[in-house]
Formats: sequence, C-alpha cells, structure tokens
Amino acid sequence: MELYEKGIISAEAADGLKLEWGNMEAVLALLGKISRREGFGDVLAGGSVSAARHFGAEALDCVAHVKGLDLPMHDPRGYHGMGLAYMMSNRGACHLQHAAMGMEQGMVSWPQLFDMKEDYDGQTSQGKARMVFNAENYGILGNSLSMCHYVLYCLKPETIRDAFNAITGYNFDFNDLLICGARDWTLKRGINNLLGITIKDDVLPKKILTAIDEGARAGSVPDVKLLRDEYYAIRGLTPEGIVSEEKLLELGLLELKEKLYK
Repeated sequence: MELYEKGIISAEAADGLKLEWGNMEAVLALLGKISRREGFGDVLAGGSVSAARHFGAEALDCVAHVKGLDLPMHDPRGYHGMGLAYMMSNRGACHLQHAAMGMEQGMVSWPQLFDMKEDYDGQTSQGKARMVFNAENYGILGNSLSMCHYVLYCLKPETIRDAFNAITGYNFDFNDLLICGARDWTLKRGINNLLGITIKDDVLPKKILTAIDEGARAGSVPDVKLLRDEYYAIRGLTPEGIVSEEKLLELGLLELKEKLYK
C-alpha cells in the first residue's frame, strides 16, 4: 500500500485493485491472490524483499527488513538495543531470538546472571552491546527449552536451571547454560558465514535509520557503527563479521573452525 501511494505500483499492475490504506475489500481480494499465487499475488507471495526487488531500488528502500526477514512491531528508534539485536540475529530481524526487549525496557534484570542495569535509556546506543550479548545467550537457552518468552521472563533463572538439570540429569550451573547459549549463537553465525553472511548484512534498513520528527522518539536513530563495533569485540567476531578462530577454539567448535579457516 505504501508503494501504491508513492506511485511505484499502479492499479493496473495490481490487477485493478486500489491498494489504498483502509480499503478492506482490496486487502481481502489481495490475500486470496497471494494464497493462490494468482496474477499480482504471485509477485507478493515470495515476501516483501522479493516483491520489492520486482519493482526496483525505490521499492526496496521502503522495506523494513534485516537479512530478508521483516521487522516486527518493536521499533528500534525507540529502543536502540533492539536494533542491535535485529542486526545480529542469525535469522534476520526477530524479537524472539534473545531477551533484549525485556532487559532494555526494564521488565527483567536477572542479577543472579548478569552485572547489569535494571533499566536502560532506550534511545541510547552506548553500552547496549553487552546487554544484547547477554540477552542472546539467555534467550537462546529459553528457545532451546521450547519456552515461551513470557514464561522465560516470569520464572526465576534458578527454576529454569533446576528444571533443566532434573530433566537431563546434568548438573549445570548458570555459567554452563550461558556457554550453551553462546555456542548456539556462534554455531549459527559460523554457518551463516559459510553461506556468505558478513558485516555487509549486519545493518538496519533505511526506514529505521530515518528519524521521525514528532512524539517521544523524535530524532532518535540507532548508531549502527557504534553498536556493531562494540558487539563484534564482545562476541569475538573479526572486523569483517566472521567468527574468529580464537572464539571457535574457546567454544570447542573445532569442525566449524576447519571449515571457516581452511
């Protein structure tokens, strides 16, 4: 609909549909076309990025995505740490590959696990890398246990640790569990590296780097370079965004090391 309003898509190209905001009849008709890959719906069925490429560079600038995955509803202009979490998520812009939203907004702090603030200024980029690093390692643990993030936020870390040990027969402490999270993230990043993902992909879309001029978040945009540089140093990535040999050795990912550094 944004492309239609900007004149990038015409009604003729859209099979005669007037894709104006609020036109529910057009929306319902378009959903049917997408599900059947029929006419204009076939162009849209491959997702936002694929569809935008069909219409050119101006259309691509309108898509809010990271690594091909559309951003969810949580705007990084209000919470810069979420911007970094979107940038570095191994599956693209996702709010469920980590616990950054809860940490940055002060819903959780988990002093048993981390020496961190209880609340953060959302519209600041400085110092967010350590928070996101911790949020990823702990959030990945929750995902590995198939836990809803609301449950992850509500349960004490001790409860999660004890339940994990009771089910598996292990005797892991908090540090063991966080290392598991780090290994998970690093393994996925290394595989992504093998598939061509580098620093060029750890970015935010143009739309998110364009400040809004009114409201509580007016003028606020994440500092991509600052966030990324701090994060790379903490996570053990090279300046090109490749997992370093040292980090792979530290985490015992020897087979991945052999593939990345032949």
